Order: sequence, then C-alpha cells, then structure tokens
Amino acid sequence: MILSTKSYQSLLDEPISFECPYCNKASGMELISAPIHQRVTRFELQYVILGYMCSSCREQTPLLFKFGENVHVYKDSGDLPIRTSYYDIMTPQQLKFEHDKYLPEIIKTDLDEALSCYSVGAFNGFAAMCRRTIQSCLTELGAKGKDRIKSQMSDLKEIYNIDNDTVSILEQVIIDSHDGAHPHLPKLDNTRAELLLELIKDILYQLFVRKAKLKEASKSRLVAIEKKKKDS
Repeated sequence: MILSTKSYQSLLDEPISFECPYCNKASGMELISAPIHQRVTRFELQYVILGYMCSSCREQTPLLFKFGENVHVYKDSGDLPIRTSYYDIMTPQQLKFEHDKYLPEIIKTDLDEALSCYSVGAFNGFAAMCRRTIQSCLTELGAKGKDRIKSQMSDLKEIYNIDNDTVSILEQVIIDSHDGAHPHLPKLDNTRAELLLELIKDILYQLFVRKAKLKEASKSRLVAIEKKKKDS
C-alpha cells in the first residue's frame, strides 16, 4: 500500500477486512480518510492513521499503520510504502469494574453495558443502563435497598462537594426515573457522567463487594484457625 503525492488510489485499492469492534462481524472496510503526504514527510512520521468504515454497520474505525522504512528515505521519491501486515485497531478502552466477580450476574450484565456506553461517550445510554443496574440492585436487595442507595448519594455529595443541580440530576437517574426509559432521564454531559460513574461504582462496592470481601476474610480466617489446630 502506497501513500503517494498524486492520488490515494493505491490506498483505495488495498482491501482491508477485520472483525468490526462495533458490530463484531468480519467485514470489509472502506477507506474514508487518509493522511496528507506532505505533512507526513515534513514531520517524518513513523506511523500513520487511516479511517475506515465498516461495510456492515457503517461505524468508523481508525487504524494505526507503520511505514515500511524511515520516512526520510522516501522523501524525494514521493512514494511512502505502508506496511499492511502491521496495523492496530484503535478502539476506545473498555471500562471494567475491578470487583465485578462479587456482583450478582444480572447486575454485572447491566453494569457491563453501562460501562460500554460510557467508554464510547454515549452518556445518555450510560445513564439509562445505570438506572437499569440500580433496578437490578433493588430487586436483589429488597425494600431496604433504596434507603441504602440514598445514603451513598449523600456521602458522594459531601466527598465531591457536588452542587445541588447536579445532585438533583443524579437522583433523577438513580432513584426517580421510570424503568430506565430514555424520555424520563435527564441528559448528561461528560462531567456529570463521570460523577455518575463514581456513584454507581461506590454504590455497588458498598452494597455487594464490601460484604462479600468480609465474608471471604472471615472464611480465610476460619481456614487458618483450623489449619493451626491440625498442625498443633
């Protein structure tokens, strides 16, 4: 594959296919953006990013390619060979909840989808899935669950010194909304989405992880005591 001063035809003629990170289908990719040759040679870049569109779902994915040799070698010839055998699919890093092994499966599933939304900047989808995650928590915890969640929200307000408007929006998402449906949820910007992320992580830790870890520690202690008795 060649990046030329004259045309992008070589780039267009080179087929690229891989599993799309959005629809998870093995699809052909169509080139939709390419670097400017003069800029690449001027700064002697060793890597270059090309934008491709999935033929199945039409989502866009940037690919990072490496040049075949140092760019300055090809500066005068006008042709820059790109190594098609080397590329890296540049996708948003998927967030993970490090303690998810302690969560009931239904809550873990909802939380994973919420974090997927957050990872790609889909903050309103993130809010909807956070609401659904909380509903699953309430199903697990029963009547007292809502009071415990409200308590965690009060703690978060004090820790982060959150203004009343933001608290109100978070309460609408977590407590007051109807079944996680989009029409009833307030829209979030990235700042409020970040606070919601910290809130949902804190709620899940306090409601499920902390208790499970205490049980683990107690079990380990009993095992150690029994081992000591046998060894004595």
